[in-house]
Amino acid sequence: MPTTFWLSLALLVVLALVFVLQPVVFHRHRTPVANRRMQNLNTYRSRLKELEQERDEGMLDESAFETLRDELELSMLQDVGPEEARDPEPRREGRRLLAVMTVLLCLLIPLGAFYLYGEFGSRQALAEFRSMQEMRSGEVTQQDIEGMVEGLRQRLDNDPNNPQGWSMLARSYMQLERHEAAAEAYKGLARALEETGEGEPASAWGLRAQALFVANQGQVTSGVEAAIEQARKRNPDEINALSIMGIKAFRAGDFRQAVEHWERILEVAPDHPQADSIRQGVAAAYSELGEPVPSGVLSDD
Repeated sequence: MPTTFWLSLALLVVLALVFVLQPVVFHRHRTPVANRRMQNLNTYRSRLKELEQERDEGMLDESAFETLRDELELSMLQDVGPEEARDPEPRREGRRLLAVMTVLLCLLIPLGAFYLYGEFGSRQALAEFRSMQEMRSGEVTQQDIEGMVEGLRQRLDNDPNNPQGWSMLARSYMQLERHEAAAEAYKGLARALEETGEGEPASAWGLRAQALFVANQGQVTSGVEAAIEQARKRNPDEINALSIMGIKAFRAGDFRQAVEHWERILEVAPDHPQADSIRQGVAAAYSELGEPVPSGVLSDD
């Protein structure tokens, strides 16, 4: 993947850590326990002096003084005693533990996600992408290409419902002129499309018919006919099937049938890359029939 993607991802992780750790690291501490104890003790001493002064001035007798003093001491113990029992260290330890756990989770979650995604999600797609890029770079030898294609085929043995992989494998075999192998790859593509519902299986069967047609030096064998049957069962207007059927009809002298097949291609796919060649075939069939070639067949006027 591009370096920019990883840098952006790392930045997002850092930002997430900042937001998560900020309330933990920069948590405003409450008034320390020692300060609260000192404040309570000072309040106690001040109030005790006031009681002693009132006793000395005769405003309180000894009995009332002792009662109020006991109440003050009890109040002081309630305020100071429990706080003394609270150790600030466990709370600091708890905050440190929370900070450590938060950091670990923030690191382990994205790392775990990367691992699982790489292990089960994108490993196949990434390998295929790299293989395609290497083959397109022109910096590899024929032996390297064949090795990568064989590696892709082996991966598809473990992941048969991978339409992208089968499509790449079939195209690679066609480029290597291994047409029989390409035909088998197109068969795998058709089955994968049937299983996943991600595309049109008819096209895969039509491409298999084309690969077998080329592999047999342009002969319409039983294998070619079987592939055409599978393609037209799913789509009667599958282009590769119509093209081969037109060739077969033309060779058999059934020029009318050839015209029908080829003209149908021009109707359903007027922008077909081989449209000019198909028009020439239509014109040749009309010539064999002794009929004038309709206007527009050989030109767009």
